[in-house]
Amino acid sequence: MSSAVGSDAYIAMIKQVPATPLVVPIDPDMQKVAFSKSDLGAEISTTESKNITGNRRLSGATLTGFVVGGGYEAEMTYNASLDDELMLAAIMCEAWVGNEAIDGKFYQPFFMEVGHTGVGQYFTYLGMAVDEWSMTYADQSLVESAFKFVGLQEIESTSPASGATYKDPSDNPVFSTVTNVQDIKIDNVTAGGCEVKEWDLTIVNNVTGKTGVGVMGACSTNAHGFRGAGKITLYFTDITMQTKLKAGTPFSFEWTVLDGDGNGYHFILPKCQLDTNKIPIEGVDSDIMNDASFVILDDSVTDAAIIIERTVAP
Repeated sequence: MSSAVGSDAYIAMIKQVPATPLVVPIDPDMQKVAFSKSDLGAEISTTESKNITGNRRLSGATLTGFVVGGGYEAEMTYNASLDDELMLAAIMCEAWVGNEAIDGKFYQPFFMEVGHTGVGQYFTYLGMAVDEWSMTYADQSLVESAFKFVGLQEIESTSPASGATYKDPSDNPVFSTVTNVQDIKIDNVTAGGCEVKEWDLTIVNNVTGKTGVGVMGACSTNAHGFRGAGKITLYFTDITMQTKLKAGTPFSFEWTVLDGDGNGYHFILPKCQLDTNKIPIEGVDSDIMNDASFVILDDSVTDAAIIIERTVAP
């Protein structure tokens, strides 16, 4: 008997109506995802019986936990049909206003399917809300992006979603940190040359499933406090970052990723604050780096924690 292989797997999704996240879409027009790895699925837990049976042996284990979630990692591209929608969901913004999005409180669930075509096995997931979104910008690398979800229900089947049609993953070029990242600014000052070595950013919506007695899975999800945090490594040249940390001085951070076709995004964090800063000396042949971490704060001037501006090629 053949077994499943990664090259035969796919992930596809479509937005759901927020008011009915437990309703399977009719004849869904699914968008496939370009991804590098995934752990989407249901986490099932059991509880061992503590009953005493007189023979020292375990009398049984009963299913007591069922959580739908996980996510996937991908090389980041411009993708108006999918990534744009996931970015909105990650910052809980209802829609692009022009080409701008600001973090908010709008709940957008997704219907997702993981298919293993080689063995004809399929899993669909209802009410998948974006819990975490992360981006990594490492020197001499591709821009990496990852989404994690919290969902409601899982359905397993030997056939794809009923009536579904599928769009292929985007073939837009992947963003490179060498050729596609530009206009890096810290406190409105352009970071020139090789000043910045790498950084990452993680947005967390703190989504939890609402569970109850008599229900396998969750009935709904709730998003709690919005949190954003990141790390940045710079070549050490002066005491600026250490001074900001000691004084609790906020700063802005922004950058642009733009592909060769002129499509991309401008990310703005209007108010950040350092929470750690280290300047390690690794050895006689090493560069001295400034390793800092920061949190994203509410900015009263822009009324935002994160702003995304979308650039669409003519």
